[in-house]
Amino acid sequence: MNPWVAIVLTSLIFAFAHGEMFSWATVQLFVGGLGSSLIYLITKDIKMSILSHSLTNLIIWLLRFF
Repeated sequence: MNPWVAIVLTSLIFAFAHGEMFSWATVQLFVGGLGSSLIYLITKDIKMSILSHSLTNLIIWLLRFF
C-alpha cells in the first residue's frame, strides 16, 4: 500500500476510534494521527510516535485540569 494512503487511513481510524461522531474534535484527532504517522515515517522509530502521543495527552490533561 502507498505510505500516504496508509497514513490517511490510519489517521481516520485513529480519529473515529477516539471520538463518537464527526466533529471539530474528530478533525483535531485526525491531524494528531497524521502528526504521529509522519513522525514515524521520518524517524522510522515507533517509540518517537508513542512519545509524541504521550506528550500530547499530557499537555491536554494539564490544560484541562490546571
